[in-house]
Amino acid sequence: MDAFIDDFLQYLRQERGQAKQTQLTYSGILNRFSQWANEEKGIDDWILVDLTVLTAFLKHEQVRKVPFGQGKLKKLSVETVYLEIAALRAFFQFL
Repeated sequence: MDAFIDDFLQYLRQERGQAKQTQLTYSGILNRFSQWANEEKGIDDWILVDLTVLTAFLKHEQVRKVPFGQGKLKKLSVETVYLEIAALRAFFQFL
């Protein structure tokens, strides 16, 4: 699955001229999704990903806690979840 992520990131860099920060952000999101899909759902091939899997991942992300400030945790913002949707959409359109 990781080879397709690498191809997509190369496409962003060479074909679309995306900023380095966009590439890093998308890379983190896609790698997190790939790891979650493999560990939680046993998915090791992109062809097996459907809307149900994507929805489950986004629900997981909505409640995931991230470090914030002095050892505190907070949920991801709605904007961050929308960014994840954008990254996944762009990736699956690429595929």
